[in-house]
Amino acid sequence: MNNISINMKPEFLLFLPKDKKFLEDEVNLALSILLFIRNKVTLAKAAELAGRNLEEFIEILKEHEIPWGEYTEEQYEKDLETIKYLTKE
Repeated sequence: MNNISINMKPEFLLFLPKDKKFLEDEVNLALSILLFIRNKVTLAKAAELAGRNLEEFIEILKEHEIPWGEYTEEQYEKDLETIKYLTKE
């Protein structure tokens, strides 16, 4: 694993874990979630980056009320066609 240094507001230190390993784990998890919600990585890749299996990662997302289902443009179009058919539009 590579090391990087960043500058942050001192106020953040009040909320961060003191244990280095736990802090690394939390930062990796937070970055993985951020990359996922910004659609930079897939759900599976985000779980891998977070060091969690897919089931664990999905549970974490659910706990934080973060939508985890990947809804593609193709799925949207199919759903739209179905809605039009059912409503006879």
